[in-house]
Amino acid sequence: MPVVKPNPKRTNHPVTSQSEPLTVALINPAGNTLLPDYIRQYASERALTVTQTTDIPSDAALCLLCAQDLKQSLNLLGASKDKTVTRSIPVLVTLAQPDHEAIRQLLEAGAWDYLPLPADELSRLELKVKLDHALELARCRRDQAQTDPLTGLYNRSFLETNLHRLDTERQLPLSIVVGDIDGLSLINDTLGPVQGDRALLAVSDLMRSCCRHEDLVGRWSGDAFMILLPQADQDIAEQVVARIQEAIGNHTAQDLMIPLSMSWGIAVKTDMDQPVNDILRQASEDMQLNKLLAHRSWRYNLIRALNQILTEKSGETSSHVQRMARIALRVGKMISLDKHELDSLCLLAILHDIGKVIVPDHILNKPGPLNDAEWKQVRRHPEIGCRIISGISELEPVALGILNHHEHWNGQGYPQGLSGESIPLIARLVSIIDAYDAMTHDRPYHRAMTPQEALTELKRCAGSQFDPDLITKFIQAWHENPRDFSPV
Repeated sequence: MPVVKPNPKRTNHPVTSQSEPLTVALINPAGNTLLPDYIRQYASERALTVTQTTDIPSDAALCLLCAQDLKQSLNLLGASKDKTVTRSIPVLVTLAQPDHEAIRQLLEAGAWDYLPLPADELSRLELKVKLDHALELARCRRDQAQTDPLTGLYNRSFLETNLHRLDTERQLPLSIVVGDIDGLSLINDTLGPVQGDRALLAVSDLMRSCCRHEDLVGRWSGDAFMILLPQADQDIAEQVVARIQEAIGNHTAQDLMIPLSMSWGIAVKTDMDQPVNDILRQASEDMQLNKLLAHRSWRYNLIRALNQILTEKSGETSSHVQRMARIALRVGKMISLDKHELDSLCLLAILHDIGKVIVPDHILNKPGPLNDAEWKQVRRHPEIGCRIISGISELEPVALGILNHHEHWNGQGYPQGLSGESIPLIARLVSIIDAYDAMTHDRPYHRAMTPQEALTELKRCAGSQFDPDLITKFIQAWHENPRDFSPV
């Protein structure tokens, strides 16, 4: 089995079509010999391709126009600028005896600059400087057209073009690898687009460093990437993916708040009778299958990471989580919940506020009352929390509980305005436990009450904010074993 070596010095410029020479179009109806001779020498020194033509080809990086006079130059410029495919190509016009008025007319007609004829050392120097500048512009435009602006990887258009360019017998076996960042949309929703962009940049850098020099690494869509591996069989493709996976697993960048995870698909073209688009589809389907299989694992990891972030943001300790779960277990047993319901209740007690990861720290820890805009942000957290947990079938009751744990018995809660028993039982119970725990502990906005004061407040809100029967059960459980409800 061949061994794929890492490429730590790799840039995003493999030896492929985008490294082929730039094409310079030379239009010379005047039959001038000085300029073509100079351009050929200049091009050979810089690995450029010179095409002598009567029109601007659409693949030209720039065009040099050597007309007989100003009128012919203006006519040729007008014809080139009327064509959409050549409108953006810089055109440099040669003038034997330039004057300010002629240069003004050429620039107004769309010329990028004028060029002197290389008649002496000074004019040759001026010509070289202007050509160097124009070529640098052309290279920048080419790079912008071929690369993704965020990651610097190749873009989809470039990948599609090179996928078919590599579809030759000489490049077989041709491996296509498709990768997708797990949960990127969820990361954007919960931690914000800045963290999502950091995840994209981290993955892009790791993929670049782990691929071979001849591989093409690109961003296929929002959270999807593609690697084209010419002359690479299944073993080589799997080694490249394994190397990337290992690098992602070891990645500990301090500016990333969550663990990264990706799902991959690999397909290999080994015969020219296989349509390359079918190979691409196989790789995509393989990736989707692996994503389904890994879905539960990465989501659990994300939940743990987000819960840790929330603990750090809000200043809560692990004892708060343990206390909430202990009270939930005690009251849940009193009202005869079965094991599955008890498990869901305890998980809800632990995860009910996970959606608050979207709330800025200064709002979570604000000592005074919140304004309307701040309340609007806080009130989003049940829906965000539900989105984070949903998708794991066994946690669906927990997701629904997170969504509804701020609903009120009288229908005056949020986000849906549910009332009475239409609010899930575990959500009604956790809202009581959360209120009791909040009242009996110091918060930025109030000092702790005594347990007896908190029970009095719960009784006052029974029938309005809280389920009155559950309030009775909660107080009964408290009196049976106050130690389980201890604020310590």
